[in-house]
Amino acid sequence: MKNIIKFILITLSYTVFCDSIRAGDLQPGNRYKIIRPLYLMAVYKNDNRQLSKETAIAYLHAARYANRYFVAFQCKVSEGTIMTIISLAPKVWYLPFSAKRYFVRLDPDVSRGLNIEFSLDRGLEGILDGLNPELFVRLKD
Repeated sequence: MKNIIKFILITLSYTVFCDSIRAGDLQPGNRYKIIRPLYLMAVYKNDNRQLSKETAIAYLHAARYANRYFVAFQCKVSEGTIMTIISLAPKVWYLPFSAKRYFVRLDPDVSRGLNIEFSLDRGLEGILDGLNPELFVRLKD
């Protein structure tokens, strides 16, 4: 029983500590140039299947996924696109140790008016301010 408790405590500590290191430097206003294609996938929040900020949200991914019934659209984000960090997204209450999530803006915008959520667990994480340096280059202000 003691070993199980130790394992749980070590795992929780590691998760919290690594999450804070990995994403500690992403700040609102930081801008990054996308240097390899990414994919923007919009999903419906409910069965309404209407495309608006209230009923759908878009996510950035490093890979293209198979379309499913809940996918509103999926498109390629070309290299050269500028991504700006807008704000930290709220934590999902039932996933306290999930990766940090941010709202971002793309220029040119391919979001069709949806909010874009950027999460550091979708193949985008790395060592450049918490981002993968094979996908992003930080732009100086």
